[in-house]
Amino acid sequence: MLTLLTRQDAITTEIMEIVGGAEALKADKGSKEDLLPDLPEPAYETIACELCDCMELFIVAREYARLVDGDHLKASTEARAACGERFQALCWTTEQETRADGLGLALTLTAAAERGDSLSWAFFAIDALLASFGILERSLPILTRPADAPLFPDLGAAHDTRRGLVRDVLRHWDGGQHVIAFADGLVPVVAQLGDQFEAALYDLRWWPQTVN
Repeated sequence: MLTLLTRQDAITTEIMEIVGGAEALKADKGSKEDLLPDLPEPAYETIACELCDCMELFIVAREYARLVDGDHLKASTEARAACGERFQALCWTTEQETRADGLGLALTLTAAAERGDSLSWAFFAIDALLASFGILERSLPILTRPADAPLFPDLGAAHDTRRGLVRDVLRHWDGGQHVIAFADGLVPVVAQLGDQFEAALYDLRWWPQTVN
């Protein structure tokens, strides 16, 4: 059995712990005003809310797909831990993950169309969500690699493969190429955010040591 999300809980937990430690250090040294968040402009906040809605639709739609196909009845389990809690998680095969992504994509875009939302923005939300999982997956070695170990090349992430697969599904739909082209145009933006996130993690873990 192969699951594409096996390490997601561990990745998220470790990142939360290291970022939380950095925030505590900042709170100890800085003023209260320094900790105030940079709020987005109203127009961007509206777009962000719409993207989050589509991301949540995709997540829920994928779980619905599992129930429809009965995958939850055939899945094995494995022990996992997140935020200090241990639990048994269902494991999915690559085939099950692919089917869930495909049906999740269809349900999300259908819901977006019924609400009058842009299908291009809806698909970009899905793409950005999968890209964020990939960023977290690639960030795990930054947190776990010994300080004296050599840097290694980016070997890609399983979630990047998922981004390609949902594109393959969408290409067979009427107007799908146009929607994909819109998301592809924003790929450099997502990649830049990922690079900035990884750079911030390096600084959080090894500051003030310089990493070349």
